[in-house]
Amino acid sequence: MPKQEFTEEQLDNLMELACKLDLAKQLELATKVARVKLECRIESMVSCPEEGQVTIKLPNGSSVCVKRSLIYKADTEKIQGVFTMYNSACVPEQLPCPLKSSTKVELDKDGYAWYRKNHPDLHKIIAEHVTVKPAKTSITRK
Repeated sequence: MPKQEFTEEQLDNLMELACKLDLAKQLELATKVARVKLECRIESMVSCPEEGQVTIKLPNGSSVCVKRSLIYKADTEKIQGVFTMYNSACVPEQLPCPLKSSTKVELDKDGYAWYRKNHPDLHKIIAEHVTVKPAKTSITRK
């Protein structure tokens, strides 16, 4: 591709646009920092379960919704091993493994919660291979 030539006026326009772009990026960063601080203040004011959401109606008719969730990370191979050993032992009940697969094998959160409630002994073993941490809290306006 041949080198593009610019007139003096085009270079001045390009420099002005580049400077405005730099300023816009700085403003964008400052706005993001301010938004994150405001979200943190709102999050600290609203009681919400670790998995769930709360919507508060405001006097002006709008609302604020705070939503929290958890991120699960599991060593699926070890969990599959636990169930292979458990189901091959002399137990009266064959239990499904709380994993689901598509193109990748991942923890089935509902199945994991079911084991917490219905088979706490087995859940304790599974939990050794699962890390749970809070996801970023979502705050939306309506």
